[in-house]
Amino acid sequence: MQQFQMILFKILLFLLLSYCLLNGAYTAIIGGSPFYFFSSLLLIFQILLSAKNAAFYKQITIFSAMLLCGLLYYQYNLDMLNASNFQVFASFLCIHFIYSQQIPPKNLILLKIILIMCLILLTITQYNELIALKAYFSSLNNGESWQEFGAL
Repeated sequence: MQQFQMILFKILLFLLLSYCLLNGAYTAIIGGSPFYFFSSLLLIFQILLSAKNAAFYKQITIFSAMLLCGLLYYQYNLDMLNASNFQVFASFLCIHFIYSQQIPPKNLILLKIILIMCLILLTITQYNELIALKAYFSSLNNGESWQEFGAL
């Protein structure tokens, strides 16, 4: 049963992070904020390093956290800790604690559930921002088809 839960967790994590990465890339390409693309890259990079048990994992985690704070400040200035950005921080912290191997198994399941829920909220937020960006481009009706369909 525990093996099935681990496989299910890894599949959900892969699907949600790949959706976040692809949606963030698409949003950045058509003129939206590149924050979600870079934050998804940082989360994937953190998972890959933690799975390899790298010797410099703590230094990379601290650097990634500082880079994430810098991205948030650059993108949103002082409004960087609103509810939609909190899920990125929560996901970052959950990944760090899940793979740090210092958490009891009882709390590990709770952290995994929180991580999956934060990633689901992140995908919903990204989808809503993409719809809003497409609606903005469709209001700029100047005869170009890429603005109508939200693509280049």
